[in-house]
Amino acid sequence: MTGEEVDVIGPRRTLAVLTLTIVLLGLVDVSRSVWVPSGAHFALNVGVALALLGMAAAADATTGELGLRGADVGSGLRWGGGAFVVIAASLLVFGLLAPGSSLLADDRADIGLGSLLVRALVVIPLGTVLLEELAFRGLLLALLQRVTSSTRAVLGASLLFGLWHIPVAWNSSTTARMLSVGGTVVATTVAGLGFCWLRLRSRSIVAPVLAHLATNSVALTVAWMVGRRT
Repeated sequence: MTGEEVDVIGPRRTLAVLTLTIVLLGLVDVSRSVWVPSGAHFALNVGVALALLGMAAAADATTGELGLRGADVGSGLRWGGGAFVVIAASLLVFGLLAPGSSLLADDRADIGLGSLLVRALVVIPLGTVLLEELAFRGLLLALLQRVTSSTRAVLGASLLFGLWHIPVAWNSSTTARMLSVGGTVVATTVAGLGFCWLRLRSRSIVAPVLAHLATNSVALTVAWMVGRRT
């Protein structure tokens, strides 16, 4: 095999795994909304997260590319911890000042304390954040950075993250559905940009994981607390 042939195989493999990753995530996203019962979503998401690690290995992605290098965990904890505190504090203040806001309306918060703890401490971290961070700030961002500039890679990964939320927004909205879906895509794309910035700034996926936990688990907890007060 010549040196030129070796150079071609690398980009081809990257593009193949990138395409397969996008297709897989799209199929999972649609199937969860149409065919897979909600009780099986947790197991499905964990399984897909493990599959993404296998695809990363197929693409010869390094731990540094994926944000999984042990030496960068400290940086991830510092940046992610700071983001967690800022987001959590903002949500708590908002909950105190505007408890009647529609932004805090969440049917999933109408649960008991035990169910809240399971959802906030187990289901969301392992069933949502793990998959989405490995997918969008891990493998997809790494592969996109191989084939384009960092700026375009961040924009691409963030837009895909926004599109990933279309089925959820579509199923949860009955009035002004298109407006709701559009707003969700924009909001989650912007969130994706912030998560990507944390990932690249800290070099660790730990940072966006912590920020993501704040936007999901803390937001659910605040909605639960507000629901108990009203």
